[in-house]
Amino acid sequence: MQIRWERRAERALEHQEVSRIGDRALGNTRLKPDALSLTPHHGGPALASSLVPPCPFRLSANALPTLLVVWAAAAACIACTWQSVQVPLADVGATAALVVLLLAGSCYYHARREGAFVLCLTTLAQIVAFAACYIVLMYGLATLAWPLADDQLAAFDDWCGLTAPVVRHWADAHPAIATLLNAAYDTLLIQTAVVVAVLGLSNDRPRLTGFLLAFMLAALLALGLFVVLPAEGPFARFGFAASHDQATFLEHFQTLRDGSRRGVSLRTTEGLITFPSFHVTWAILLAWSFRGRWYLFLPGVVLNSLIVVSTMTSGWHYFADVLGGAAVAAAAIGMTCLAKPGRHSSPCGAG
Repeated sequence: MQIRWERRAERALEHQEVSRIGDRALGNTRLKPDALSLTPHHGGPALASSLVPPCPFRLSANALPTLLVVWAAAAACIACTWQSVQVPLADVGATAALVVLLLAGSCYYHARREGAFVLCLTTLAQIVAFAACYIVLMYGLATLAWPLADDQLAAFDDWCGLTAPVVRHWADAHPAIATLLNAAYDTLLIQTAVVVAVLGLSNDRPRLTGFLLAFMLAALLALGLFVVLPAEGPFARFGFAASHDQATFLEHFQTLRDGSRRGVSLRTTEGLITFPSFHVTWAILLAWSFRGRWYLFLPGVVLNSLIVVSTMTSGWHYFADVLGGAAVAAAAIGMTCLAKPGRHSSPCGAG
């Protein structure tokens, strides 16, 4: 009897040793008992999904913003060469110097192991680099001069029963509200700085990376729509009194289309995209980035709702532009949530 128990003990020890060796060989990736369940409670054939290896060509969400910066830079160079658009070297040098300075600061704080400052400065460097390349690309593509879509956009507004002249007339009848809306319209850059500071200094990499990725994807989606559906905007079509920024936009837009402008100064550029409204897209992404922080989310929703309304009261956009901007934001958020999470969790984040 004693010999029998000793043999059983030896076999148990051998089994444990083989199991440990197998764990080391497989990287300690043993299946949990729950993974074998095929019941609806566990979401379907979990065993099959657990055995499928991850796609080797799916990039981490943390790497995608840098890849999009590189892509935007290459596309801007191609557009400038193709359409003979020139950018002053002084502007390129100033932008490059700012990016290098931000990255140098990031390296300094990395050596000091202060991850929050590294995250803030790296994100700012990516935003500056992407914005500069994007502006050049936008100006280059504007020279393609596809037929204007103002008539179609205005007709859609008529069909919806919400036209730019009606909204503008209401804004003129309520000057105090119009002033408030115009002030809100110009807060996007300030809000973006707040997003970077709050999420970066709290070391919330998933949320900040998610915002950055969604912003870049939305900008590129909007640019593609702008190429095929360029428009001057309601203020030009209906003869509203133009602000200084609107007059500058119209002059740049028209001279790029007729070929008389082939230079792009990063110091004096204007946003050229009417459809879809990127102000609406940007506002939605800002509110989305504050989710889970009620002290910022609630004021952010109110402020960015004012921005959405102001896109029409200011005469910049048609109602179709507003809907298009919201659709682009939704698409960008959806694509961001589908991105492979980095080692710091999902870019969508829970809550």
